[in-house]
Amino acid sequence: MPTLPDVNAVLAFLKRIDLCRGLNGQALGEIAFILLPIHAAEDEALIEEGDSGRAAFILYSGRLQVIKAGEAIGVIEPGEMFGEMSLLDAEPRSATLVPQEPSILLRLDPDSFDAMLAAGNAALLRLMLNVLQQQVGRMRHLIDGRSAGPLPTTAVS
Repeated sequence: MPTLPDVNAVLAFLKRIDLCRGLNGQALGEIAFILLPIHAAEDEALIEEGDSGRAAFILYSGRLQVIKAGEAIGVIEPGEMFGEMSLLDAEPRSATLVPQEPSILLRLDPDSFDAMLAAGNAALLRLMLNVLQQQVGRMRHLIDGRSAGPLPTTAVS
């Protein structure tokens, strides 16, 4: 199993990923502080379609197969977030995720998310805006093959 990253390694990782564009050092630190690194074993379902669950995750290392109704429909690569739909709407999980190799995930706990959201935390709001843009891009791609352009990036404190 790979070694779990400490908060400094998580912070360095967040600085490199598209999901965190527009976040300054302080904002990245706030996000890094609430993410919990966890292991995911190869070939053991991490999330099952239809299950309840409100945590969201960012893939730190490894690769996850996305399965819907028993059919492989995609792959999640490092730097991508998943589970965000259930975090936001508390609906059952929309797909099954199975690690294709030993993986490390960064877990965004619903209590931390709710507390930061209630406080109007700018770092979390920017992160969720980036997640929304990724979702819109995926929807556009599925609907008509177009890609959503990037939102303006502004540092948040």
